[in-house]
Amino acid sequence: MKRSINCSESKLNTIAMSSLQIPSAVKLFAIKIMILFVLWEIIYTTVLFPSRIPDGQISAITAAGTANLLSLFYRNDRLDFRLVEEGEPKNFKDTVFINDQKLIGIADGCNAFELQILYLGILLCMQQPSRRTFWYCVIGVPFISICNILRCSIIGWLNISRHLNLSIFAHHYLFKMLMYGFLFFAWVSYSSVKKSHV
Repeated sequence: MKRSINCSESKLNTIAMSSLQIPSAVKLFAIKIMILFVLWEIIYTTVLFPSRIPDGQISAITAAGTANLLSLFYRNDRLDFRLVEEGEPKNFKDTVFINDQKLIGIADGCNAFELQILYLGILLCMQQPSRRTFWYCVIGVPFISICNILRCSIIGWLNISRHLNLSIFAHHYLFKMLMYGFLFFAWVSYSSVKKSHV
């Protein structure tokens, strides 16, 4: 019994020592991310969320982009969008309509704003040359918005085609995996440094 206790203590000491050996750059990155996350949550929940700034504008842009993209394929139908208030507590959705039939509602949580903030936050916490950071920000944020408009358009098309189960699967699982996969790929690409820069 004494032997097993000594073995367990030895393993705990090894784990404790290895956690102390975390590179300082990783520790600094983790601290920056935690501070940024706490600040973001405070600002978003107390100021931005109640006023729907910029959520309202981004949701409207996403709805307009979705309606415009779908109108390329449904030329004989009337596509428009407007702000709809649903449920209690009040939940605002920029909703796309086809011939006055609801097609897809874009809630503020589905407008990709938080994905853009997550993307930017991690980029800014990594230590890379400022030119590299600038271009990844300038290209990445619009790319996320375009992907989200495509996502909403495909979900709208699935709804028009009456593939509701596929629409639900795509909304809750498939597109989330694709978007987070893109973010991960972008972060890996951003953090890799070419040998010529070393």
